[in-house]
This record gives sequence, structure tokens and C-alpha cells, in this order.
Amino acid sequence: MVSERIVFAASQTGARANGGIRSLSNWIRRLDGFLPSVITNLEGTQFTSDLRAAGVPVRVLHWDHRSRGGRLAHEFLRCSRALRRPPLPDPSLLHLNDIQSLQRFGLAALARKLPFVFNVRGTKPEGNRYGPWWQFGARAARRWLVLSNEMKALLVRRVRGLSPNRVSVVPSVVDPQRIHPGTRAQARRVLGLPRDRLIVLYPAHFNDLKGQDRLVGCGFREIAASTPELLLCFVGDGDPVTNQTAARAHEWVRDIGLQNAVRFAGFRSDMGDWYRAADVVIVASRHEGLSRAMIEAVSSNRPVASFDVCSAREVLASGAGAVVPQGDHRQLLDAAVALARRPPSESLLRQAAAPFCPERVQERLHEFYRLTLGSST
Repeated sequence: MVSERIVFAASQTGARANGGIRSLSNWIRRLDGFLPSVITNLEGTQFTSDLRAAGVPVRVLHWDHRSRGGRLAHEFLRCSRALRRPPLPDPSLLHLNDIQSLQRFGLAALARKLPFVFNVRGTKPEGNRYGPWWQFGARAARRWLVLSNEMKALLVRRVRGLSPNRVSVVPSVVDPQRIHPGTRAQARRVLGLPRDRLIVLYPAHFNDLKGQDRLVGCGFREIAASTPELLLCFVGDGDPVTNQTAARAHEWVRDIGLQNAVRFAGFRSDMGDWYRAADVVIVASRHEGLSRAMIEAVSSNRPVASFDVCSAREVLASGAGAVVPQGDHRQLLDAAVALARRPPSESLLRQAAAPFCPERVQERLHEFYRLTLGSST
């Protein structure tokens, strides 16, 4: 039997840490029984290199994920023409990995009668509207693919015309070669971290959504004073010279005199060691779809303290962490310290991590494509 050909369109931002792109790469490389190919916008990234190394055809069309107005219209026309010559001929399905890809390829796919699925990896804050492109996706996509049941419920409630019967849930996958349980003391030796500190890890690119500056500025001084062994480690892209969120976080630390309680590690490729070195992982975002930091933490047998963002209650329902009201940074930090001192059992953490193992995700992903294509592939 000839394998079904799936073309993935994915928009990259250029950030070195991009959970959605990393998850997509893991998905594509595990698609046994299908023939995947990729159209993307940036050359020379880890995403394109990994896929080509795995033998996946990749075509690069340069577009800016931030484009609006006339520039977006120009990119739409160029990307539409590219669908006439996809990386693999006669595709069975187009997988649009984000709203930027939907804007550039959705109408052309509809005109060509090429069925497509729309993959949603994030959510908008309450009060931010899901506008015409989202409503077009609700009407035109054969199916939507989201990362959690909470995401599905939120989007069905907020996107006009979206039927729950056309939304499937397949979570992100965690790479067990990079992210796995291990000895805390050994990881700290590798990273040069102190053995006797209570380490709270916040792994995220510095931006307003993640709010590293607010975490430092709202109540951290008090909890650092009452918990002298506390060490808050920020790991992620964020040059204070060019990044406003990073600059504000550095200023808070300097002005309050918290240099001994906070460490800025920058972007790191050895994230597995950082999770294993931590006592607890923190998620202080304004909103999320499914936090990669959260699922990688529980997959490393580390508990999570999180604001009440989408999917947090679903992931941590087993008791693998704590969910606190959005914006209450002091309560978030208190919860993190409490979890570090009295962590949940390893069995609860394994239960929370189970949905994100490659075998389970691969099974659900194959089921999704078989359902979408209406085949017995």
C-alpha cells in the first residue's frame, strides 16, 4: 500500500528555544507509515537540520511570522504558488502547524481542494478575540489538533463555529533521550550548582508572556529573606541589552540586592541536566496552551508550581504539583518552596508524565491521521 503523503507547514520565530517547533519535529520523525515533508520559513535552524538528517524533505520559503497587511498578502501569494510544487508530489493532507501557516496556505489549500488540519499550540488571554482567520479555520479545516482537553474546551467555547466533534487532542511529546529522571546531586555537579541550595527552576524565553521580571519584582525579596537556601534559576534566551523583560529582571535583582538568590543561566542546550538539578519547576506565564516546561518537569520526576494557565490542572491533577491563582506571585513562590520541601511521590510524577511518552503520543497521532484521512493506513 502506498503511504499517505502529509505536507507540514510550520512558521519558525528564530528563537533557539521553541517548544512547539521541537514538538513538531519529534512528531514528524515518529510518523511511521506516512510520508512526511515540510515547508518552513527559516534555513539553518535545528528544526530543518534535524528533519533533513532524518531523511524528511524540507523546502524553505522565507516569510516573516510577524508580517501584517500588504506584506502578509505578498507572502500569501508566494506560499500559495508553492503548494503547486510541494516537497512531495500529490499530498493527501496539509498539516498547518500555527496561525501564521493557516494565513499563508489555508485559502490556497481550500482552492486546490487539498484537505488540511489546523494545529493549535497556544491560547489567547481572556478578552482577546479569536478573529476572522480563526473562524475561517473553524469552517474550512477538516479537523483541529490541540494539546489538551482543557485547550479543546477553551477553543470550542471561544472560537465561533468550532464544533467539538472536529477537534482532536494529541499532547506534545517529550524526548526521553534528553529529558528523563536522574540523580539531583550528579546533575548539580555537572552544572556547577551548589549541593545545599533549594533550587527553583524557571525555564523559558524572556518575554512579557512568561513574566520573569514580575516574578522577581512581586514578593520574591520577602520569600528569599525567609528562605535563605533558595536559589531561583532562570534558564532561557534573554540578553538584557536587547530584551526588555530580561533587562527589568536584572534591574530588580540588582536594585533589591538578590544576586545571591537568583541566577541567570541564559539559553542552554543541556536542559535535561537543569531539570534533574532542580527541586521544583515554576510556570509563571500569563497564559499557555500546554507548557513544555511543565511536561518536561514531570517527565524528569520534578514537581511543578504553576499559575492557573490552560492545561495546568489537567497535567497536575494526579498531585504532581500545585496550581495557584493567576498573578499571585507570592503564593506561587510559597507553593514552589512547599513542593521542594515535601515533593510528591515518584509514582504520582510518573502518572503525570505518562501521556507525553513517545509511544503513547505516536499511537494517538497515527489514530488522528487515520481518522482525518478516512483510511486504514
